[in-house]
Amino acid sequence: MPVRMVVVPLVPRSLVVDVTKFVNDLDRELAVNFSGAVIRDMTVYPAVRPWARGFPRSGPRRGGRRTGRYGQGWQLRVHRRGTFVEVSNPVFYSVFVGGPKTGTKGRRQAAFMARRGWPSIDDSVNKRWPPTRRAIVRIVAGTGNSRRRSPNR
Repeated sequence: MPVRMVVVPLVPRSLVVDVTKFVNDLDRELAVNFSGAVIRDMTVYPAVRPWARGFPRSGPRRGGRRTGRYGQGWQLRVHRRGTFVEVSNPVFYSVFVGGPKTGTKGRRQAAFMARRGWPSIDDSVNKRWPPTRRAIVRIVAGTGNSRRRSPNR
């Protein structure tokens, strides 16, 4: 005797996920919380340490003065089309001061700047990514927005 099986799809009457809220929560988490924290990390200047050969005698750094251009240069841009966030610093020497730890010469943090205590963008991203990842997982799982902790944790 043949067996007959009927498959009936379960279709919700309305969307289970509010897509607009979902995308807004993800954008807020990446743009404001993660990228903002990375920028805050990168704008902190380490304590002044004297140079082995003394401070510069001419130019904007005369007498060891810090110009503040590096810290003020950090920018955050959110691109809607590709939904990605870009953190950049257009100051020409920023890659030598706080660039990535790896890369070709001229595209990474200078070793002497790392020794002088300047944070690398890699250090900041690695420090700030784990909590951001947990928040994104909570958003995707639907257990709340990025600012709330899940009630069952």
